[in-house]
Amino acid sequence: MRPPLQHGDPGYELIPQRFRNALCHVTSPSSLTIDAPGGKKVFVFDRVFGEDIEQEGVFEYVADSVNSFVQGYNVSILAYGQSGAGKSYTMGTTGPRDQADNDVMGMSTRNLRTQKISY
Repeated sequence: MRPPLQHGDPGYELIPQRFRNALCHVTSPSSLTIDAPGGKKVFVFDRVFGEDIEQEGVFEYVADSVNSFVQGYNVSILAYGQSGAGKSYTMGTTGPRDQADNDVMGMSTRNLRTQKISY
């Protein structure tokens, strides 16, 4: 989970009006709660990452799944969130300059660097 966009942040205008006042809280490693004008909703996932997690922490969690994918198994990794929340950044589709930096490298590039793929 990334910090919410604030008025004036790039991408803020893409958030539908009804979601601009919603608050999201990580309530456990597998759930989050949304406090919205329509009421509170709880969502449960296999894993929810808080704002303090870094790229390496996400990669450590998904590494086994990515390895299974490379071996031919069906795998899905979902990055979900509001516009500008960091989904593309986390998955590794932001651009060549970001992908060369080990601290910010996304999941796709990080995995390619760790895999030994033979054809």
